[in-house]
Amino acid sequence: MTPRELMEGVALRLAALWPERVIYREVCPDDHQRPSAYVQVLEADPQRANLLLVRWRVRLLVTLWRPLDDYGLASEEALLGDKFDTMAALLGTPLAVGDRHITLQAADKGQDPGDGAGFVEVTAEWTDALPGAPSSDPPGEAPLMEHIIGDINDKEEINCEHDQHRPAQDPAGV
Repeated sequence: MTPRELMEGVALRLAALWPERVIYREVCPDDHQRPSAYVQVLEADPQRANLLLVRWRVRLLVTLWRPLDDYGLASEEALLGDKFDTMAALLGTPLAVGDRHITLQAADKGQDPGDGAGFVEVTAEWTDALPGAPSSDPPGEAPLMEHIIGDINDKEEINCEHDQHRPAQDPAGV
């Protein structure tokens, strides 16, 4: 999963919430429609978790645009309502992105009634396989740990042998 796929998933969730509104992604024109929303990636920070995994932390900003009145201001109540609806939609159920279901965190980042905008920050974290990492599967010819037989109590000689090469025991114990 990529940060862009996460952004698209958030935009689709907003489009389901407001089917009549335009949802802008990545780039918002100066003459954008009102009401509308704009989703952008603020930060996409992959950190190596170990030899085989990378941990992603992605922050998105959702800007919610409301219509302006005759004085060039947006209704603060409408902006608060849009932010509440946005956070409820994003926090309600995990977001399905490809074959994943990601739990989101959302925070109110204020509003600007003079510009007619309200802001919600969305954060998501997940772990992926490191691209180009070696396979975690053991080589085919190496015995797996559960197939090793040995006596660790014999201090003079440790006799470990693979169970395929173990001699058959006499049922009488002789």
